[in-house]
This record gives sequence, C-alpha cells and structure tokens, in this order.
Amino acid sequence: MDNWWHQPLGSHQGAHTPQPNYGLDKEWRWDNQKFGYTDPNVLFTTLHAEYNTLKCTIQYPFAWHSDVSDVARTANNKDEFLTLPKERQKQRIDETQEAWQTTKELLTAEPSRMDNPPARAVLWGAFLCISRHFSYDSLVAYFGSYVTDDQPSTPPPPSTPTEGPRAKPSQSKRKAKGKMATSSSVSNSSSRAPKSKPRDNSGHDGVRRSARLQQRAERARR
Repeated sequence: MDNWWHQPLGSHQGAHTPQPNYGLDKEWRWDNQKFGYTDPNVLFTTLHAEYNTLKCTIQYPFAWHSDVSDVARTANNKDEFLTLPKERQKQRIDETQEAWQTTKELLTAEPSRMDNPPARAVLWGAFLCISRHFSYDSLVAYFGSYVTDDQPSTPPPPSTPTEGPRAKPSQSKRKAKGKMATSSSVSNSSSRAPKSKPRDNSGHDGVRRSARLQQRAERARR
C-alpha cells in the first residue's frame, strides 16, 4: 500500500494546504456566500488553484534530460515514447515526495542537524540549482543535504558574473548520523544513462544523483 504522502500529481496541492473546519476555526472564515460560494473551502481548492498557484518542474534540467534520453533509447516508436515519460513522471514525483517526507521528519525531530550543515560547496551548489531552476527536486535536495550523512562534497555548477567566484571543492566528509534522506535515484554512475527499469525507491541516492549529473554537465562544458 502506498504511503499517505504519495499523492497523485493532480492532488499534490491538497497535501500541502490547510483543511480548516470553518464552523470551529474562526480565523479561516471569509465572506464566501457574498459571491455565491456555498462551500468556503473553495479558498483552498478552486480559488487556490486558479489564483495562488504556479507550475513547478519536478526535476531540474539535467536530470530531466537524462530521463528523456533514457526513454528515447528504450522506446521503439512514438506511442511508446509518449507513454514511458508518464510512467517516469509518477516514479520521480513518488521518489521526491518520499525523500521530502524523510527530510521533513528528521529536521523536525532533530533540529540540531541544522547546526551541522554540509560542506559550503555542497550547500552553495544546491542553492545555485534552486536559483537557476526552482524545481521540486532541487528544493528537496537543498534541505536533504542537511540529513544525508555521506553527501559528497562536489563543486557547484559554473558561476555567472552575478554569482561570484566558484568555491573550491572540499574533500572532507561529514560524520555519519544515522538515517539518510534523498530525492530521486539512479543506480549507474557511468556516462551512459541506465536502461529503463524499475528503481529501488528506498530514497537513499537522490541528492547524490543530482550531484553526479551536475558534475557530468560541468565536464561537458569544459
């Protein structure tokens, strides 16, 4: 049985909005009947979706390119090519939701982890990924770096004039603290993407996956 946080793509929004009891929770009441709304919860359904929501990509561009390239090698015709990304989409959002759930639980239960951040280059690289792409997995990877005990210290992507100089990669590794959290995962770190097959959704390789793809993209630019 799927975990409760594995929300279908269309209902993901509902997992992160309040569920008020408008009869008891006075702070959430508003004049909905004035405009013909019999259900005040349109505040967090119809109105919320229409006027308080923007689209956010699931994966940052290099991870997305890796998936599309893998699907293109696997598919034999256009129908297959258009079907496989739908399956991969569900897989990626499930992986990222599971990683976020683990990260959220660890940082809530153990706030001291925030006092022991990852290497500066790792944190800066994760922030640059958010600033450039603002994808769901980049947000999860940033906070996941606080709870991933063996996160490698990789250099960030090349800087732009407004981002300042590149930081030197640190060679140090963080001490193990126990449970780890990640976003999505790949099982093969070679330059060729793996064949399309079910992945282990244990959620232990997602941040490392993003780091490997960033390194690969950086080498390609040189």
